[in-house]
Amino acid sequence: MNNSNTRVIIVAERIQDHSAANNDDRTLEYLNDTYFNGLINGLEVAQFSWLHISHPKELMKRNDLTEHDVVLSLWSGRESRNRRALAPAICETLAIPYVGMDAYTATVCQDKVLAKHFCAMAGLPTPKHVIVPQYRMPADFSPLRFPCVVKPAFEGGSMGISDSCIVHNAKEALALSLEMRDVWKQPILVEEFVQGREVSICLYGKDEEYTIGATEIVVKDDPDYFDTHLNGYDLKKAHNRPRSIQQCPIQDYQSYINNCRNLFKSLGKVDFMRIDGKLNDKGFTVLELTPDSHLGPTASFARSLTTKHHSYSDMLCDLIALAK
Repeated sequence: MNNSNTRVIIVAERIQDHSAANNDDRTLEYLNDTYFNGLINGLEVAQFSWLHISHPKELMKRNDLTEHDVVLSLWSGRESRNRRALAPAICETLAIPYVGMDAYTATVCQDKVLAKHFCAMAGLPTPKHVIVPQYRMPADFSPLRFPCVVKPAFEGGSMGISDSCIVHNAKEALALSLEMRDVWKQPILVEEFVQGREVSICLYGKDEEYTIGATEIVVKDDPDYFDTHLNGYDLKKAHNRPRSIQQCPIQDYQSYINNCRNLFKSLGKVDFMRIDGKLNDKGFTVLELTPDSHLGPTASFARSLTTKHHSYSDMLCDLIALAK
């Protein structure tokens, strides 16, 4: 690919920063200035031209699109379980090449319960769970071992997820799930809390050729932090504790790589994905599938897949080359 001939159309909502946000803020997935500027710098170093638009519908209004355009959608939308599927669906309708998940994969991964089924088919365990339906009383919590985590079934970007979501008995689980259901207007997932190291296995590629890396989030002066806490809003957005993202030797995760690769393949057009989970003496447990990974230069995805011989801009070149 001749990068100088390629224009990357970035579809994303922007916000200066998240300093005024709270746990229930629908803007938590918007790109802050640090993320956006880091991404743009990486594209410019790779000699791509670029255009930013704030909503997928703007693609349908443009009359300047050419065969040299590639869409990179980081758009999250608000208050719709279908929102992540809109940008790829529009791209396919207009026959515009795009990088990332198609509408089907977006829908599967947006639904945390449906995503668990795909993990199971790939041989990747997930926490035992109960779903609290949107319009009727929940099922029995007795199959679960407490503590548990209560979270919205259709959200991402740590929306609705903080340490206050950890509950220690069925009474607390019921009260919080009903409260959260009123706020988020969707089913609520109650799943067993998993202790262990907070790790991400990251992949990109297609046609049996994949690049795979891994990172671990480490909280300063507290190596056992994730035995009692979540990697949620408190840590990622409110920055209540100093943390670092450390690249891990991929051989440490070799026994899980084939299953992660099989999961990636089973979803069809994904292009890139972060598989977040906990690692302990019982193995790797998947907590979330993230095919709309944060692509900033200091985030887990880039940290896991860049080296002194393969830069952030090199990684972006690889991703743009996956467009179809």
